[in-house]
Amino acid sequence: MIERWRSETHIFHLPIGEATITLEDVEVLFELSVDGLPVAYLHALRDYRGVDYLHMLQWLTGFQPVEPTALSAASRLQLTPVRQHLAAMDAEITDDSLPEDIDRHTRLLLLLMFGGVLFPNISGNLVSLRFLHHLERLDNLLGYCWGTNVLGYLYRQMCQACMGIHRYVAGFLLLLQAIGLHKFYHLGLQLLQHTGEGAIALHVFGHRVTGLAAETLRCTRDDKRLGYKAIYVPP
Repeated sequence: MIERWRSETHIFHLPIGEATITLEDVEVLFELSVDGLPVAYLHALRDYRGVDYLHMLQWLTGFQPVEPTALSAASRLQLTPVRQHLAAMDAEITDDSLPEDIDRHTRLLLLLMFGGVLFPNISGNLVSLRFLHHLERLDNLLGYCWGTNVLGYLYRQMCQACMGIHRYVAGFLLLLQAIGLHKFYHLGLQLLQHTGEGAIALHVFGHRVTGLAAETLRCTRDDKRLGYKAIYVPP
């Protein structure tokens, strides 16, 4: 699919036509908002160093990595110690837990989701601590246009892979796999109906593509990167 991607237009060029992943796909199928406040990098954070981000992490989540090497560059944190801390913390979170403790647990879990699912980099084990600013007030979380940023980040990662800047593809790949195959399936239906290839060819093509999409979702439901088993919901 990356070989068919054109970075100039952000469109897949296929033998059966052109297709791309749209904001509507992100919003309707994954319920990620495409309207609201931008997920922007504040100017006030530009002078932050690693120690500043670690202080913010401690204040908002109650978590402080033991190993200094857990922090990459100035603002990226390894996900492995985050997973381990969450696993140890799960037993302490109950219905009787203080709201402050639940909020800290929630922020750390959201960081894991950002770095492991929505905005993963090619290492698959780092999350940007710049997201902490948007997690300070959890009530405002739904007011941001997360869907727009997820799609833009995926576009950027595919462009870099297409141009050979990166060897691997990062981003919300489930969006690329599940929605992309769904669109290609419907493009194939349109082509076969238009050219009159017949019901047999239509049936074979449809089963091949939908079978591949189903297998992709089955492999994704038990993704170990989060450390939690995901619930599989058939499309």
